[in-house]
Amino acid sequence: MAVENIGNLVQTKIPALSDDANIQDAFKAYHYGSYDFDTAENDPAELLNPSVAYTINDLQEQIDDQVTLELTARDISSAQNSAPVAADFTAFSATIPDGYIWVDKDASPASGYYSATSVYTTTAPASNLVNGLIWIKKGSSPLEMYVYNGDTSSFNQVV
Repeated sequence: MAVENIGNLVQTKIPALSDDANIQDAFKAYHYGSYDFDTAENDPAELLNPSVAYTINDLQEQIDDQVTLELTARDISSAQNSAPVAADFTAFSATIPDGYIWVDKDASPASGYYSATSVYTTTAPASNLVNGLIWIKKGSSPLEMYVYNGDTSSFNQVV
């Protein structure tokens, strides 16, 4: 039984026209690149190139490698004396990343709520207001979140 290549961009194998019609063999040739490939194989290094299985495995390895690289290279939180600037981050981000949380390690908490406190109520808090107080509007759908700005004495919606 012979297999032949199809496709130029992503080559794979199919049964030759002279082969008997056997759907299981045809799928094995198409997916693994050979009738003889041991489908119980556990080592990805044994996958035949070209084959659909090899291509899928290669793509998954590239995705896994990139995700691991980005997660280990990107710092998304920090406790420092001064606010971060874009140059503090890796080559993956030319700006301060969305969702970054900076904690001023020398700051003194104000009376009442601490800056990192969040309140989950249907109406905006009216007392013990400090810069950075997070108000999550209970009952809103989707949930709305606001941060108190002491300079303007108002809550700013987070979008």
